[in-house]
Amino acid sequence: MARNETEKADQPSLQDAFRPAGVGTYRYHLRGGEELWVRAATATDAAVIHDITQRSFSEFRGSLDPPNGSDIETPAQIADQLSRGYALIGYIDNTPVASVRLQATPEHLYVGRFGVVPEKRGRGIGAAIMQSIEDIARTMSTPRVQLSTRAKLQSNVRFYNRLGYVIIRTAPHPGGSDIIVTFNKRIEPESESGTS
Repeated sequence: MARNETEKADQPSLQDAFRPAGVGTYRYHLRGGEELWVRAATATDAAVIHDITQRSFSEFRGSLDPPNGSDIETPAQIADQLSRGYALIGYIDNTPVASVRLQATPEHLYVGRFGVVPEKRGRGIGAAIMQSIEDIARTMSTPRVQLSTRAKLQSNVRFYNRLGYVIIRTAPHPGGSDIIVTFNKRIEPESESGTS
């Protein structure tokens, strides 16, 4: 897949890369001509993130062992998570269509609960959101992006492989029979000219 055209506004500083006022808005041109706008979420977006997550993960209910934690989380729990971590929301025509939660460590930016609503899949939204995450990691001088998925979700495994993510570990899920696959991608620092 060709890299999406990106425009970034308000380049974040390293200190405030995830403060909502400091995160740039990312715009991507998707297949079919639609525009995806990606922005940082705040605690006030918890209900929106909850709705996206429930819709995105609904197809997996009953097939994962153990069930995904998103099945039982509430908007209040998401708001609490946002006080300790970060999230992005993707919009098409002011309609939320994707969300992802992030945790920053000195070693990596961890991607969790990434979902695109089913009716908007296949348009390049997932790749665009991942590009936003990689751009943010680069801006923060974070050397890697890391994420995990269940091995039985082969479409996820193929998606991350296509984007250049490498499997660094497989392990049994501590709470059930599923296998967890952990991916990693090295993020090259911004060049001297400020472009990647």
